[in-house]
Amino acid sequence: MAFRVSDLSESVRENFIGVVIWAEYPCNCRVCEEGKRRLLDMGRQPRTDKRIHLAIKPITSYEKIQHTWYTYSRTYWSTFGAFVIALDRLGIIPPENLETEEEQWQWVRENLLGKAFEFTSVQPVKFVQELTGKTPPAKLPAGLVQSREIWLPIRKVDGKELESYGITDLDSFYKQARDELISFLEGGSEISEEVISDYFQ
Repeated sequence: MAFRVSDLSESVRENFIGVVIWAEYPCNCRVCEEGKRRLLDMGRQPRTDKRIHLAIKPITSYEKIQHTWYTYSRTYWSTFGAFVIALDRLGIIPPENLETEEEQWQWVRENLLGKAFEFTSVQPVKFVQELTGKTPPAKLPAGLVQSREIWLPIRKVDGKELESYGITDLDSFYKQARDELISFLEGGSEISEEVISDYFQ
């Protein structure tokens, strides 16, 4: 039991440790296409096709694969900005000799896929503010200020910590989880409303 305010979380989703099993940019998988279709059906135009789609197989806290999206933006306070800042804090920074967006993304992707991280659910503006100490501009668009929580990696997990959760062969865990996801993406089962709701973030 925890009876201290400091033990409480503002997030409705608890942190978890999971393995990145899908990382595409842009992504045209079944979930992303269904999300775009639903937006159009609602009379809303998808903002851009340039979104990073991560799928994470949880090791702790959750059973279902968790999905999160980061819409490309040059804005510091966006989902994309928060993701880049999270990567920077983890030391996942593309080398200077990689100049094109494609080269940089492939490097980032290789440093995410098959790796385990602790993920936190957080509102992007709040995350950026807490990590950088910067104050959001007064004229920050309402869409950013009111954006929903996203999953962000905050700590790499490996070695003995993974073993403590029963993961002794990370490669096998990754391959099995990725096969499970690909089966789902190929139409193996219905896309849940929860996943579609997360797509709208």
